Amino acid sequence: MAGGVNRDSAQALTEAIVAAEKGSLDSALQLAGAMSIKDVAYALVEGFEDTGSPVHNFEEIRDRFIWRWVSSLDPVEVLAALVAIDGVYSNNLVVLPHAEDRFTTRLLEASADAVRVISKHLSYVKDLAGGPDTSFNEAFAARVTELADGPLAQMSDDLTSQAQQLAKLQQNADEIESDE
Repeated sequence: MAGGVNRDSAQALTEAIVAAEKGSLDSALQLAGAMSIKDVAYALVEGFEDTGSPVHNFEEIRDRFIWRWVSSLDPVEVLAALVAIDGVYSNNLVVLPHAEDRFTTRLLEASADAVRVISKHLSYVKDLAGGPDTSFNEAFAARVTELADGPLAQMSDDLTSQAQQLAKLQQNADEIESDE
């Protein structure tokens, strides 16, 4: 492994995604399920640079794989995966309609979901206060719970609202384009 990336796994994944032109992404998704997010991201970012593939719908296949892959992850992993592939859409898949908009929408949604998970877990701190294995008291736990139930919950709602707003902006742009 060079640079902490299993290049053999990444290459196998790249080949499986390319092979999906003639079939299903199931094989690629199964490979990705056994790989780290870092290795999958490497395959998506670097692996496609060297394929020299004659696949005519290369971008669409990679796009389909990305959305199926991230939908198989838990909310915090989705955010980590999207951060790891940041730039794929603006650098490599920008030819797809609304590529950057769709990526940004999904990033906003994933961020909202991840903040919701974090908020939920921090809410449990109040149950641990003053326990035999904790060094914090109820006042500390109350402040953490207050943050979880207040600003974090609000942030999640705001991110969701922005994702919905971006979806409306995309729809408006499509309508304007179809009218021209």
